[in-house]
Amino acid sequence: MKIQKQNIISTMNAKNHNRGFTLLEMVATIGIIAILASMMLPRYNQFTLQAKISKTKMNILAIRNGFANFYYTNLLDQKPLEFPPAPADSQITTTWAENTVLSNGQTPANLFSEGRILYNPNNNPYLYYNLAPDTMNNPGFGIKDPDFHFSIEFRP
Repeated sequence: MKIQKQNIISTMNAKNHNRGFTLLEMVATIGIIAILASMMLPRYNQFTLQAKISKTKMNILAIRNGFANFYYTNLLDQKPLEFPPAPADSQITTTWAENTVLSNGQTPANLFSEGRILYNPNNNPYLYYNLAPDTMNNPGFGIKDPDFHFSIEFRP
């Protein structure tokens, strides 16, 4: 009876000492995690870049729509047909959007639902320029993102 009791106690002690990981198991686990992370990082960067490009396209379209709506509202109200004047440095900044007064008494910032101008995903301003009238004497404008090289032009 005493011998069985000692065997049970020594077996329990052996089990208690075998808990946890060995150094080799830890190194192997960390190595596997590092390999998986190195495979996923380029994909994460690619997805992040694609999200920024999508955001800049949507922002440029929102700015275009705001300026085009201003033009068409003037058309319907029989006011002078114009787009907001281009900033001297071509940058659509908050200062320009809040201090430029349009023919209807509003500012360019008021043309947007949030009451402020949009910046690109890198928090840099978009570039805005007026186009010379075409052969039909239609004015126009262009918006460009200097960071992602996406641009759009609009003529009514």
